[in-house]
Amino acid sequence: MLKNIFLAPVSTVNYDFQFLRPVIQGIDIKEVKSYTSIPSLSRFRDGKVYLWGVKEYKKRFWDLAKPDDIILFYNTGRFIFSAIILEKEYNEDLANSIWGGEHFIFSRKKNAWPFIFFLRDIHECDIPFEIIRQSSGYSPKYYLRSFIMLKPEARDRILLTFNSIDNFLLSYSKLIHPENIK
Repeated sequence: MLKNIFLAPVSTVNYDFQFLRPVIQGIDIKEVKSYTSIPSLSRFRDGKVYLWGVKEYKKRFWDLAKPDDIILFYNTGRFIFSAIILEKEYNEDLANSIWGGEHFIFSRKKNAWPFIFFLRDIHECDIPFEIIRQSSGYSPKYYLRSFIMLKPEARDRILLTFNSIDNFLLSYSKLIHPENIK
């Protein structure tokens, strides 16, 4: 089965709180365990859980995602991180625990990102948006505004160029959490 690729813009407004903490630094496994008991929690070896959430209006893409699919995180013209989906779960309480609070711009909107992806194999990367834009056939004026799935035909063009999605990622990436998953 071919992997899907999802594109996720990362806001610079709350970069540290919304993205850096849950995706790159990780959330303490004890905090996450108090809200969920998904089977994959036992696979996180470094005491941290890595995750990302999307809003309800993007549920249709969340529904399409499956384990081993890829998320590319976008900021200021480039994809800056990639991650592989380990598992997903709808969890309002966990979302509020991670993304709620007085310092967060969206905290007054309860359950902002309850459609949660648990992540593994997080890589820092430097993929120019132009590469994805060209393979997708998007207009030169197009920019990524919200979480979407890359069109299958765009993924297939990447496959033709790089022979595999893994080769594509490896050509632009470096692993930052090599030992976080069993």
